[in-house]
Amino acid sequence: FRKGVDYSSLPDAAHTSIEESDVIAGWRALADSVDGPESECTIAVVGKYIDQGDAYLSVVKALTHAAIATKQRLKIEWIEASSLHDDDPAGSDSWERLRKCDGVVVPGGFGARGLDGKIASIEYVRTSGTPFLGICLGMQSAVIEYTRNVCGIEKANSAEFEDDLTKDEEDAVIFMPEGDRERLGGTMRL
Repeated sequence: FRKGVDYSSLPDAAHTSIEESDVIAGWRALADSVDGPESECTIAVVGKYIDQGDAYLSVVKALTHAAIATKQRLKIEWIEASSLHDDDPAGSDSWERLRKCDGVVVPGGFGARGLDGKIASIEYVRTSGTPFLGICLGMQSAVIEYTRNVCGIEKANSAEFEDDLTKDEEDAVIFMPEGDRERLGGTMRL
């Protein structure tokens, strides 16, 4: 622990042992906040790969770090997007679980499967004021939901999923010209 690190640069190094230093005190405070959080938050992750273990690992890690920074215990409520049917929001266990959450994340994905459920969950968070984060396809779903339900363009969709959209009206999300509709994944651009 002591090799390779110049502790003389620390303000309290001259008169304090490493165990009593401000650096270690900061780490102890962080560990204590993880072990004894001030509150709990439940975040729904509405996706279509929820049964695939590490599919949303980066989302889980980001949520975990956010919870640590805000001194909260994190509970993730995994919700399969296709289980959120907008035709019966009152009768679904998935809807009940979603409504109990403090916030909702709709992460990325490929293809149209589960899109209607994502859009329905986003309409719920928009109208209820529930905090929301859309990542990649999740943000595109938010654009589609807003275009349909606020702007009144009922057929709004992504040109990636629908070929017969009215250009510059119903194509709420355009399809990148270099994209390939047959090949899903490995095509993202930053």
